[in-house]
Amino acid sequence: MKKTTGIFIASVFSLAFLGIIFSNCNGTVGNGADSAEDCKQGSPQAIFSDTMKRVTHHAFSANKSTSIENATFDNGFSMELNQSGCEHVTQFFKIKQPGDYTHFPALGWVQATVQTLRFFSTLGGNLHAFGFWATAIS
Repeated sequence: MKKTTGIFIASVFSLAFLGIIFSNCNGTVGNGADSAEDCKQGSPQAIFSDTMKRVTHHAFSANKSTSIENATFDNGFSMELNQSGCEHVTQFFKIKQPGDYTHFPALGWVQATVQTLRFFSTLGGNLHAFGFWATAIS
């Protein structure tokens, strides 16, 4: 298994778990709204920004009740965030981090997720909530 494939699979697993935990249990992914104005939550908004410290690249695109956000950080991490939903928003994070993780223990991914969330919480803006998530998981 290539090291980037292992990183991707484990990061998706860890953060998909977070998405399940933090999504609304009664929510649905999308409701067929014709426009963002029809959505109770409004149109998706970017969470990260290229003006944040340590963000070296940022891109955001939204379409009605869905969006894709990509960010690269000065520590080599990259992140893709997919948001969807109208009445209840679901967020799905994909994180890639540098390194060889082919023999990384399963519980190590929990700690890696906690460290990533703590890193996000230091970037400024309203991202301090990521620190709360990290504490809840650890």
